[in-house]
Amino acid sequence: MSGVRATPAGSDRDPVLVLMACRTRRLIGLDEIAEFTRRVLPGAMENGTVEYRVEHVRFVTPDIALTGVAQQYLDAAGQPLEPPALGSPSYVWQRTDGTWKIIIAQNTTFSST
Repeated sequence: MSGVRATPAGSDRDPVLVLMACRTRRLIGLDEIAEFTRRVLPGAMENGTVEYRVEHVRFVTPDIALTGVAQQYLDAAGQPLEPPALGSPSYVWQRTDGTWKIIIAQNTTFSST
C-alpha cells in the first residue's frame, strides 16, 4: 500500500464510511462523522499533532486491506505529550479505480501506564 495518500472521505464514490469509537458510538456516513467532530472535537489538535506508525497490513482481498496503526499525540514542538497520549486505530481500506480510501475506522485509546 505504498503511495497511499490522504483524500477527503465520503465522496460520492465511497459506498459507506463508518467510524467506530467515540465513546462506544458508531457513526455512519460523512455527515454524521462531520457533525460529531464539529461538536465534540473542536480545537483538539490546535496545539499539536499526531504521529502514526503502521504496525501491520493484511489484505482481505486484493482491493480490501486492514491496517493496524500505533498512534502518539505530540505537542506543538513535535514532542510526545506527558503523560503519553496513545491510540491503536484500525482501518479498513478499499481500492477503487487505483485509489485507496478508508471505509471503516476504529480507534482505541489506551494508557501507557
